[in-house]
Amino acid sequence: RPTSHPAHLPMRTPATSAVWLLLVAFLLFQVRLRSPSPTRRPSSLAFSLAPKQMDQGTEPAAKRRREASDDLPQVLIVATGGTLDKAYPRLTGGWAFEIGEPAVGRILERVTPPGFQYDVQSVCAKDSQEITDEDRALVLAACEETSNEWIIVTHGTDTLIDTASFLGRRHTAGSRLAKKSICVTGAMRPERFVDTDAHFNLGVCFGALSLASPGVYVCMNGRVHPWDAVKRDMESGAFAAV
Repeated sequence: RPTSHPAHLPMRTPATSAVWLLLVAFLLFQVRLRSPSPTRRPSSLAFSLAPKQMDQGTEPAAKRRREASDDLPQVLIVATGGTLDKAYPRLTGGWAFEIGEPAVGRILERVTPPGFQYDVQSVCAKDSQEITDEDRALVLAACEETSNEWIIVTHGTDTLIDTASFLGRRHTAGSRLAKKSICVTGAMRPERFVDTDAHFNLGVCFGALSLASPGVYVCMNGRVHPWDAVKRDMESGAFAAV
């Protein structure tokens, strides 16, 4: 016989039961959030890894990094000025430019992680039309005196081939350049400009140094040319193979 439900109590339905369960779960969750959490002990896995982590501490890791960096190729970058290094400091009174500090340092700081080590040596800071044979002799001396076998010369584009030829004629068997790879490059637009080609041309140099045999090369417009097999197209400004 079914029992009658008291009239003064609300009827329990599946819907009201679900609401009560959700309410109880919410209250328990709030209590747990407000109660202080017990201190967690490291797991057995953490303990088993600890000795290995201690063996690979900060000093040994730093030592390994130093040893790894010692294995990286050393590159000397000889800066001569040119468009690549041009800066436009004047704020009023029209345009004006000057040859600033070598831009190559700012470019290579963005290479992460670098696969090389480098030094920058500035021998002059000139527009390439002002470069003389005396300046080229300074470039030659820098290339001869370094112990690095990879060298990049940054140069203005107008007389870039002239300087490459100056070095190429002296890159002979038995000379101090005989075992060295030298890439001469520049830029059509200053490194300070958003649409500069300086980064691209410098990257081509590093790729060429990784593969080329000793010699002197002109690296421009995404191509690598031997110093005696390149010419300048005076209409387009491009460097092309002879």
